[in-house]
Amino acid sequence: KSALAQFVAVNAGLRTLYLTLEMSEQLTMRRFLQVKHGISKEQLSRHYQNGGAPLGLDEHIKLVVAPPNLNGIREIIASEKAQLVIIDVIDAIIEPGDEYARMSAVALGLRTMATNQNCIIWMIHHIDKNSALPDWKGNKKDLTVHSGKGTTLLQQKSDKVIAIEPMKEGPNSQLIRRISSLKSRDETPFNIIASYNWKTFRFEATQ
Repeated sequence: KSALAQFVAVNAGLRTLYLTLEMSEQLTMRRFLQVKHGISKEQLSRHYQNGGAPLGLDEHIKLVVAPPNLNGIREIIASEKAQLVIIDVIDAIIEPGDEYARMSAVALGLRTMATNQNCIIWMIHHIDKNSALPDWKGNKKDLTVHSGKGTTLLQQKSDKVIAIEPMKEGPNSQLIRRISSLKSRDETPFNIIASYNWKTFRFEATQ
């Protein structure tokens, strides 16, 4: 999930605010550099060991590490004039109340921000444990709009719900992933089969 979001952020060219609330700033930055330059962790390390010039993050991407609340996110979006906001992961946003109250506030608050500030907000969320387990026959379950962890409020308030599912392994560090829309408001659903290079965190559509 994070790899796809970072790949899109690098290639979309939009003013992007990336809230990395699960991974460290160092790890997130390293993965951004791997995506941008198409290199592995080992190749990046050798670049610096050999005295290579510093590799920076694209100017259109800003990393935010501290877990903010909704007011903090709203202020950052406005100050950065962000066009694309990626929240990785949504569980880390701090709001008062129990889980239902918190997620209700987050879902409504982010939807209002996207509308008022004319930006795209991409929320990264985990699936629940039951959806990750095989069915009674031992087969992998298909993901649905209800497969997200916890309450379905996020899915209800979202214009689009995208699932990333593993399919099989390919050659040369390639993994095959299905990227599909489980919900699309006023848009045609899509289903993309892509190869994913886990060494460079890059994706390439195969069909």
